Amino acid sequence: MTSETGVAHECIKYSENYDLPIHFIIEDNGKSVCTDTRAVWNQRLLTYEARQNSRITYYKYGHLLSHAGAGKRVQF
Repeated sequence: MTSETGVAHECIKYSENYDLPIHFIIEDNGKSVCTDTRAVWNQRLLTYEARQNSRITYYKYGHLLSHAGAGKRVQF
């Protein structure tokens, strides 16, 4: 999940420190590439999941269809 990377943290921190009119929307589908996000980062809650921040809208959603990479891999 991109919101757990340094680039995302730096962008959010920069916009807060300079009071920029940016609103971040974090969509959590529970996946980091093809694996469970919380397992990848070894966290029960992700960084922005339980925080109240007027600059961030965070929400979780599930997929009705399989996530990309689910099933058999094809190498080109």
